Amino acid sequence: MSDTPTRKRLRLFVWLNKPFSVTLVGGLLVLLISTSVQNRYWKSQQLFLADQTLAKQRLDAAISTQEEMARVVGRLIAANALLVGAHESQLEKKQYTEVIDQHNLLQREWDLNEETLELHMKVYFRTPKIQQAWLRVNELLGDLDDKLTELEKFKPSKPSEKQDEQIKQCRQTIDDTENSLAGLAQLMSEYIETLAGKH
Repeated sequence: MSDTPTRKRLRLFVWLNKPFSVTLVGGLLVLLISTSVQNRYWKSQQLFLADQTLAKQRLDAAISTQEEMARVVGRLIAANALLVGAHESQLEKKQYTEVIDQHNLLQREWDLNEETLELHMKVYFRTPKIQQAWLRVNELLGDLDDKLTELEKFKPSKPSEKQDEQIKQCRQTIDDTENSLAGLAQLMSEYIETLAGKH
């Protein structure tokens, strides 16, 4: 029986020593190695493509949020400036009512978009500088709203020193808000450029 395992080894050696056998075994080894390398490369490529896709989506969302912010906040500032302008121009009641209607329409647009915009700002612009600048714009918008509420207590067609002082305060707050908005937009643009550089 000890002869049988030796004979089997000898037959295997003879079979493996033939050129066909060497080619077959070598081919199988090359196939296994190349398949393994190819699978690793494919997985690596898929991960890279997934990362690129996510980066592109983040970039697109950030750009969209910046555009949305500029549009919505810009329109709100314009609406408030219309109201101040109505007082500066000492409009009569009918014209003033039209301006108020226009202001209210733009204010409603802000009210509808404010929470969504707030969420987008938190998700896509997480840097402390941008968050502080966004907070400052919101504070100024709130301050402007308070000052406009005071201004609306006056009749535009009946000017007074108190009304003029309130108009000046509103104009100053509008200027401050526009400047803060410009600063925020600049910070957002710089952040978007860094995202685009990573993409």
